[in-house]
Amino acid sequence: MAMVSIFILGNYIRFVKGVFAMSVIEIATPGTSLAVRKGMLSVNATLIPVEDIDLVIAETAAVSVSGAVLALLAENGVEFVTCDTRHRPVASLFPVAAGATLAPRILRRQAALTPRRRRALWRRIVQAKLRMQAAALPQQSHAARRLIRLSGEIAPGDPGNIEAQAARLYWPALLGSDFRRHASDDANAMLDFGYAVVRAVISRQLHAAGLHRSLGLHHENEENDGNLSDDLIEPFRPVVDTRVRALLTEGAEMDKQTRARLAELPDWPVKSGREWVRCRTAAARLARSLRDAIDGGGTALVLPDSIGSEDDAGRMAEDVGSRIL
Repeated sequence: MAMVSIFILGNYIRFVKGVFAMSVIEIATPGTSLAVRKGMLSVNATLIPVEDIDLVIAETAAVSVSGAVLALLAENGVEFVTCDTRHRPVASLFPVAAGATLAPRILRRQAALTPRRRRALWRRIVQAKLRMQAAALPQQSHAARRLIRLSGEIAPGDPGNIEAQAARLYWPALLGSDFRRHASDDANAMLDFGYAVVRAVISRQLHAAGLHRSLGLHHENEENDGNLSDDLIEPFRPVVDTRVRALLTEGAEMDKQTRARLAELPDWPVKSGREWVRCRTAAARLARSLRDAIDGGGTALVLPDSIGSEDDAGRMAEDVGSRIL
């Protein structure tokens, strides 16, 4: 894969077969200026088609962003995220309305989902999350086998909070007994950064599918405009977790190189609908299947069920333009 990098981190800006690849643009250089020129995003005078951007992350506070830039990104469903001094995402901007494909019928049906149907859909999502957690662990390990069993015990709405039981089993098996989620360390900073990248991709796919991301299935925080994004990210979290584990095993710290590698997560392979696809494609399939379920009255969702390896990712990087999406 040919790659051209332009003073930006993340996935950098990649040109594949003469066109931009979808990108996570991470602004880390103080004094960087973002503007709109010729209908495109201009980063220090370099023009980038907005349709080729998944996410813009401002790592530095010393960045100039015009209102026109924020409007352009919002109109195209691209999230703009700012980070604190530890590189943890702390704020984001996303459009208040869903995509142009939104039909009033879909919005009414999304808002009118009964608690019973929301619980049924949430059950499928949590089941997929536990199966993906199992896929992140050695397949014959006690923890992996237990996670698979737990996934079959989840009732609609998960009233037994099996998701939390699974977490207590999963994290020590993945990152060791000393790991504590939400501690102030590199591991948690990597996790938070990776989740923000994947969440932005999911938000954009919800936007494209015409769903309102504030109307969640399980998450219902009135102050959160991304409740549905927080629902749908759950089965994708283990993809981030496995990448973070690999980075920690290599001795990586939360630096420029690590953030660049985490920004590649939208292109990481997962199995969805019996074929290997990129995370971004799996997210699009899930968003569309949720829209169809809401519109048609069903509960069938196209969910990821397996995580690709480094070798799978390498092969997929060489297959741009092929049947691998």
